[in-house]
Amino acid sequence: MEKDIKAMMMPLYKKYNLQLPISQLAEAAGIKMDDLPRIPDLVNKMGKNNLCYNHVLGKCMHGAKCRFRLAKGHINGDRLPAQFVQEICGALKTGVDWCEKNDVQVRKMGQWAPRKRKATDQ
Repeated sequence: MEKDIKAMMMPLYKKYNLQLPISQLAEAAGIKMDDLPRIPDLVNKMGKNNLCYNHVLGKCMHGAKCRFRLAKGHINGDRLPAQFVQEICGALKTGVDWCEKNDVQVRKMGQWAPRKRKATDQ
């Protein structure tokens, strides 16, 4: 793993044992997954990103079944472009800080955030 990413993520490694999904970090940072930086070589012809952000940030929870693994989206830290590292750290730092300070319930694979209540809900 890249040293700057590791330094940013270390408090969460200790608190959540590498089990906090990237989607929760992005949500805590106030951004969408599509707003995360990309590596041009890992964007397919249809414009879809083939990078496994969970792997980049520490641990892919899907292992050998990860859809990005087949697309060579499991990139080791020493192969990440410096600009990408700066951008990913900048994009997620506020989310990492927020998750560190608050007691976040880690979502399990396939679990979505609870729907927001409507005014008509009881």
